Amino acid sequence: PLELMDGDASHVPMTWVMAVLDEVPKLLQEGKKRAKLFVVSVLGVQSSGKSTLLNTMFGIKFAVSAGRCTRGAFIQLLKLKRTSGSCEHLLVVDTEGLRAPELESMKMLKRDNEMATFVIGLANITIINIMGEAPSEMQDIMQTAVHAFIRMKKIDLKPSCLFVHQNVADVTAGTKLSEGRAKLTESLNEMVEYAAKEEQLEDKYKVFDQVVNFDAEKDVKYFNSLWTRSPPMSSVNPEYSEQSQELKSSLICLASESRQKFTFPTFKKHVSLLWKSVLMESYVFSFKNMLEVIAYSELDSKSCQWLHMFQSKVLELQIKMEKKVFSSNVEEFDNLEEELTMSINLMFESHQRELLEKGEKFFESCDHADIAIKWKEDTLISFKHICRKHQDQTHEYRRTLFQNRRDRKHLDNMRTTFYREIQGHVEKLALKLQEQTLDKEQLEREFEDLWEKQKKEILAMTQNRSRMNVELSIENCVKEIFRHKENDKINMKLVSRGLGETTERFVLESDHIIPPEFVWTKVRASYREYCVTSAERQTRFFLIAAKDRVDCICKHANTYSKMLGLKLLRETCDKVDKYNEAFQGFSFTEEYKIDLCLEVGRMAIK
Repeated sequence: PLELMDGDASHVPMTWVMAVLDEVPKLLQEGKKRAKLFVVSVLGVQSSGKSTLLNTMFGIKFAVSAGRCTRGAFIQLLKLKRTSGSCEHLLVVDTEGLRAPELESMKMLKRDNEMATFVIGLANITIINIMGEAPSEMQDIMQTAVHAFIRMKKIDLKPSCLFVHQNVADVTAGTKLSEGRAKLTESLNEMVEYAAKEEQLEDKYKVFDQVVNFDAEKDVKYFNSLWTRSPPMSSVNPEYSEQSQELKSSLICLASESRQKFTFPTFKKHVSLLWKSVLMESYVFSFKNMLEVIAYSELDSKSCQWLHMFQSKVLELQIKMEKKVFSSNVEEFDNLEEELTMSINLMFESHQRELLEKGEKFFESCDHADIAIKWKEDTLISFKHICRKHQDQTHEYRRTLFQNRRDRKHLDNMRTTFYREIQGHVEKLALKLQEQTLDKEQLEREFEDLWEKQKKEILAMTQNRSRMNVELSIENCVKEIFRHKENDKINMKLVSRGLGETTERFVLESDHIIPPEFVWTKVRASYREYCVTSAERQTRFFLIAAKDRVDCICKHANTYSKMLGLKLLRETCDKVDKYNEAFQGFSFTEEYKIDLCLEVGRMAIK
């Protein structure tokens, strides 16, 4: 077998894998024929008999033993000799067991979710192998994988799955466990509905079958135990072998009849695109299941709401401070500075207490309190940290205000001094040149020399002041607004085009708008063009409003503050949200909001 995913590093070596997939058709001498390929993968918890099942079905030799016998993912190519269809090869994917006790809890969670998503997305059909009747462990992983598929909008994925329950001896298990299968389907449907709503794709995805092909009545198999008695004094159960061969026959039949088959070039492209998408997706993989995602999203939504209110109050305080400082005389600064320092400390002490009380009440009364409790300590600590950080920033802002006011006073004095000096130099120059006969060009040259000399002296005295890195501040503001879920995307966008780079106009992309579902299927293409034109027009309105707001801030604010950047970007997001709520025949995506905020940030920096 070929190692597809390195089990120690949890990484797919793309250069090596791509090179191998390029050479395989040449070795098979099927480059011109474009041989068809059907991919079968297996997924299950550790020591549930995944490799044994594949070995029994296809007569191959994947490693089998107790514990972590398989590390990562391995593939093996099989030639199909007797098929009535057009599929020449079967590619079998064996994977490492999930929920391995040898790995640390958090590391295991992310690793398992990444592997499950990659393996299910890679195959035409995935065998979900379960030891016993209860699918609870795999149910959690399936929920995470499905949510990840919904988030991977750039890949057209519609894999299939087949549940195999091993070690179930009762011949009537299929009938008796029908209620459990119905509950499993219902649970997966609910999670798909929530995930689609979270990603603003509720019109496209409503049930589990729309993301992963699955029929609860047909796609669930029950296998007997592999051994007739306890090892080592036991023999292989013939019923297990028969059931394995029946499953193999159905898979080969499916491979022959399926229209969704790969060629080697298309499979190579699919592996590359899928792995890149898995690497970009970090948010969903950090959770055990969709209930955790729901609980954390609820907590995150409330936290953002409270912090938004808190930051608005901080901005109000900073605006009041600025007005007070710039309307006061420099001679009064000692008393005023002491007064403002005390008021800042009292305000932040009050707001920190208020945030902690809201957090305590939330963890006591939220719908998923038993799940959310695991984040309580970290959340309350983060509230304290945020309050302390904003308090320090406000004190720094206070010191900057006083320094700017003193600088302004100093500059006013310097302006008067320079005016007098320049006037004196001009008078001396006039007296010096009075007795000389010079034409207009010579007089202008003499004056320009004097002016350049004075200008250099003025610039040398005023260029020593440090400037705040506004570009970095705006970048942090964007990441703070779209925190957790979109930071990887934001980083990639900033790498391709920094905030300091400007263009003539904002470009509307295909993933910026979501028309109603019927638009793409039942209405002609002209309506799509109408949606795009309307979105471009609305974008111009958003940018004009943002430009006016930036001009207003620059006109009235004497000193830049991060709170001003946050307020500007939040106002932009609120305008987009209000437009989406009004529903004008289409809605803007989260991707659009990120790109629009980055564009507004570039405008503000400029």
